[in-house]
Amino acid sequence: MRQDDISVGTCFQQVSARAFIWRVLRLFEAIDGRPYAVLDRIDNPSDQKTLALHGLRDRALFRVIAPAETA
Repeated sequence: MRQDDISVGTCFQQVSARAFIWRVLRLFEAIDGRPYAVLDRIDNPSDQKTLALHGLRDRALFRVIAPAETA
């Protein structure tokens, strides 16, 4: 998956014992120059985290389960 393919609304499933589903809320470039995403957990939206897009593209950590809808 290319960085350009990650957009607001894209959902990812965490590859772990607790396979939570996360949705991209927003994208931004941090002070370190790298792109990041803020995600919320589908079953508990108050649970949020920020990850580098590089981590979201790592198939050992996450897999795409629903691309963002195009308007």
